[in-house]
Amino acid sequence: MFIVRLVQSWIVKFAALVDSLGIGQLMLLASALGIYLVGLAVYRLFFSPLSRIPGTALSKLTAAKLNFDMLTGRAGRLAHADYYKHGDIYTLAPNFVVLNNPTDCRSVLSSHRFIKSPIYDIFALVDDCLFTTSLPELANARRKQIGPAFTHAHLAEMEPVILECGAKAIKRKWDTLIDQAGGTVE
Repeated sequence: MFIVRLVQSWIVKFAALVDSLGIGQLMLLASALGIYLVGLAVYRLFFSPLSRIPGTALSKLTAAKLNFDMLTGRAGRLAHADYYKHGDIYTLAPNFVVLNNPTDCRSVLSSHRFIKSPIYDIFALVDDCLFTTSLPELANARRKQIGPAFTHAHLAEMEPVILECGAKAIKRKWDTLIDQAGGTVE
């Protein structure tokens, strides 16, 4: 309800602004907006550093399709189809590149030269941590602290324990649910 009231107030304010402007000023404002949007489209399609990376023209112009696909739950299926259409690297939205090659992913994730996007700031509730920091020094220090626990050798050593504990937890959960259902399963 709050969002509806907020949008209604914006519409009222915009209508008041339009009423206060003369037709000439309104035309100038619309022309400036049109020129900006055309310039942005030309830049994103032809001059952006990402323009040479495969992807659809729509994905280079706007993130609306990505947002719609994520809201409708189709993003996973479409990402799979995009991989077969565009290959290992492609643009999914402006300033949004998808890497499907494990070697490329490892190179990006293990290097401090690739700075995280500002969206990671959302997760920094109290202070920067390994997953939110853009500071190479802090990221390297944190990586050295927890890195040994995630090596292939250590994970392979822990796999039987993880599987055993996981299976026991699932069995306990199932037993609890069966007991709550009166010992019958439909």
